[in-house]
Amino acid sequence: MWSQPKVCGDIPGARDGHSACVINNCMYVFGGYEEDTDQFSQDVHMLDLKTMEWRHLKTKVNIFFVRAALIGLLRILTLVGILRVSHLVIGTSIQPQQ
Repeated sequence: MWSQPKVCGDIPGARDGHSACVINNCMYVFGGYEEDTDQFSQDVHMLDLKTMEWRHLKTKVNIFFVRAALIGLLRILTLVGILRVSHLVIGTSIQPQQ
């Protein structure tokens, strides 16, 4: 059965084509196309899965250009057992709570 959990914080807008991964009870969401602004996002958002609170993370570099490298690195670290990633999802859709 599907449910929609209550979330709080700096909730990101609806998007598709983004990347997401779960590390240590936090889900990180990067990028994606935002229909409201008709542009591709370069934002990084984090959802604490214990408190269900969203945070917008500030980045120091233009992370859009290193997206493929970051996803590849996460996969490699997971495969060799250095990093334990619960889920790695690319190209899904997320909708904000109404």
